[in-house]
Amino acid sequence: MSNQEELSIYKVLKKIGGKSEEHLRNLVQSILNDDDVIQFVKQALDHHSKKLGDLQEYSEVIATQLNVPSKKDIRNLSKLIKQIEEKVDDIDEKLLTGSPRSIDTVDNIIGGMKDRLQAATDYKETDHDLATIQKLLKMQAILDPEAFRPIKTKLVKREKNDD
Repeated sequence: MSNQEELSIYKVLKKIGGKSEEHLRNLVQSILNDDDVIQFVKQALDHHSKKLGDLQEYSEVIATQLNVPSKKDIRNLSKLIKQIEEKVDDIDEKLLTGSPRSIDTVDNIIGGMKDRLQAATDYKETDHDLATIQKLLKMQAILDPEAFRPIKTKLVKREKNDD
């Protein structure tokens, strides 16, 4: 193959590539200018974002049932850790100054932190106990539905009275 033939093949390929690129650009532009396509994509994205929200909600429910921390739990825990770190820094600073008033303040801060940590632990245990009770009640309702008929009747009457 001669040099001249290679140049002509290159020119032909370049011309075909340029026309293909122009045709593809026009096709994409016409699709992007079509209102129906834009509306379809918008609906698909809305549907997708709703499903992602549902999936996040379901993952939190499953994490709770498996007693595994969810993303939200970890975020809340990191906030608490950050607050504790800031308070520890304040305590260090006050201890370095060494005044009796600052030591009393440090004791108060430590007592408050202990109370908050205990309250958070109690809340988590109570939440877990409630979830366990709900599971047991659901299992009992499945095994012996007649035992829950009076309760169900009272709830239905209460709902009717609320309306």
